[in-house]
Amino acid sequence: IFKASFVNPDTGTLSLESYRTFFHYPYYLRCLRNSLFVSAMATIVAITLGVPFAFFLSRFHVPGKSVIKTLGTLPLILPTFIGAEAWLILLGRNGLLYNMFHKIGIEIPTIYGWKGIVLVFSLQFFPFVFLMVSAAINSIDSSLEESARNLGASNFRVFRTVTLPVVTPAIFAGGLVVFYLSIENFGVPILIGEDFRVLSVQAYNEFISEMGGNPSMAGALSMILLSITLALTVLQKYW
Repeated sequence: IFKASFVNPDTGTLSLESYRTFFHYPYYLRCLRNSLFVSAMATIVAITLGVPFAFFLSRFHVPGKSVIKTLGTLPLILPTFIGAEAWLILLGRNGLLYNMFHKIGIEIPTIYGWKGIVLVFSLQFFPFVFLMVSAAINSIDSSLEESARNLGASNFRVFRTVTLPVVTPAIFAGGLVVFYLSIENFGVPILIGEDFRVLSVQAYNEFISEMGGNPSMAGALSMILLSITLALTVLQKYW
């Protein structure tokens, strides 16, 4: 794929033509912005769901804790195609919930578009944040928090100044995994994205184009995705 991205699709010689094409046409840049947008939004929502989920299940006696943990990690074993199809059955234009609300005169948004993509990504991938943060919370030396309380700190201050800084690397690591899986995902955007095009779908379309596939352009789009995730990995490790 790396080699294909540097091949001129017309002459077969080594060239940067595919990369020049990418940065020349607004359509490709819009696909890149769309990919970054839905991935960032899904990461934020997944962290917002995963961190409190991990904290409360790790620190409080919640009835049915083992069942909740099992259900919380269940999305990890389901392909994203299944998750997208399930939400289509519920909130598609002929979905169960959509029709039910429509019959009583309540209009709700359908699952299609960027909002649906973010919803499915967030609910599908937040268990990564939950599992990593749970492991980090359970591994905290309790004497650190006890010392803070003995010095008069409130529970919120202990969480803000002791617990949160210790688990922040786990939060970032979980968020990074969610971002990776979101930006490279093909199944959810192709099923419910409609006109909202992302780079992974466009790379596929370039490869299987009815006018003759363009492996060079598909390779360039793939390498750009890979460069973004690699850069984020380096930044996270540096931090």
